[in-house]
Amino acid sequence: MSGPWTVLLPRESAAALARLRGNAALGVCESAAGLWLRGPQLDESLDRQLRLIPGGRRFAVVDEGQLVAEGNLVPLGRVPEGPWALLSEWLEVSLPAANIPGAITRAAVSLTLVPAALEREPALLETTLAQLMEYVATAPQWRIERWTFAATQDGSAIVRGTPLPPLPGTQWVLDQGIAAPAGLTWSPPVDADVVRQLLGLVDGEIALLRADGTCDRIVADHWVRASRSALRGTLEARR
Repeated sequence: MSGPWTVLLPRESAAALARLRGNAALGVCESAAGLWLRGPQLDESLDRQLRLIPGGRRFAVVDEGQLVAEGNLVPLGRVPEGPWALLSEWLEVSLPAANIPGAITRAAVSLTLVPAALEREPALLETTLAQLMEYVATAPQWRIERWTFAATQDGSAIVRGTPLPPLPGTQWVLDQGIAAPAGLTWSPPVDADVVRQLLGLVDGEIALLRADGTCDRIVADHWVRASRSALRGTLEARR
């Protein structure tokens, strides 16, 4: 698709537009049919990102604003008259604060997990804070000093460091800050840097892609150097 284009999106896909906030050429319009996103030209990178947004219907914009659906030749309507707003400005007033990267949050993603063709060494372990505290109570100090952890509100702990604690839980492989459960990978099979853009990750932020179609986001400030006192205080704070 070359030249002007537009995509009609369901309203529940609004949060996915946050990954495109850096593109100053994009405009957005709200209508009864849903959210319209438009731009003057579609390059390969933008095309990949748009295809990852769930529920989108793509159109070429031809003479006098007529819409031609992808794969069709006959126009079926016209681009909404508006009002249109710059995407960056619309996002600032339309998306709730919970969609802004920061705290450990869980959100829906337009990626699915499938079996991976290659095995990779796990980089993270998800276990419970209680199990980690019990292990750390008797573990050698040199081993504890190798780990950092981030805690979730539901009592889980994500542990990072080599070697990982020999505890039951979920092991995760990591690629440029995108984590998937060991033995799985994401689909569509795009590069990790594309997934980072898709999720709108900031520097140092890690996303854990879960099998239920959600992801947990962990910012750099949430990692704590593992110690008995740090784990004890984290457990007490969540009781």
